[in-house]
Amino acid sequence: MPHFLGDDYDDDGQKLSEAISAARVRSEGCSSFLRGALRWSAEFGTSRNGSPDLHVMLGEYIYSESPETDMTKVSSHFVRGNDPKKFASMLVNFMGKCYPGEDDTAIARSVLMLERDAYPLFRTLRQKYRTSTDRDSVFEELLDEIAAKFYGVRQQNPLEGLFGEMFKV
Repeated sequence: MPHFLGDDYDDDGQKLSEAISAARVRSEGCSSFLRGALRWSAEFGTSRNGSPDLHVMLGEYIYSESPETDMTKVSSHFVRGNDPKKFASMLVNFMGKCYPGEDDTAIARSVLMLERDAYPLFRTLRQKYRTSTDRDSVFEELLDEIAAKFYGVRQQNPLEGLFGEMFKV
């Protein structure tokens, strides 16, 4: 123990450690409870995805309690929820936490989650924000993967166009 922290540090440090552990257990318990309630409501309720109210509650909980917010998880619950005003408020709040210049990406991701059948919107956003996504080649790969998974778009290998007919058996 560093000498400059004083003699009370051991007791206070131990109390703090115990409080953090207890909070983590409560947090995991609440999250588990909400996920369990969602599974139950999906099985026995009227919505096959689970109660929209419970999705909103879990989305809010994940957003407020997670040290590093997983916006994909948060957004997926809000998309299945029934409170677009809370979703919009949470997005505005999250945009304030984004790195400069990346707030547009957060909005685009959320809009695309709302409109999974919106390939024309996806193409438009991809073109509009090309200057941002061109900063890193990984973005293009990820956007291609999104197009494949969400919209069934298969990216053509450039060699296929030139030599595709030659390699067909």
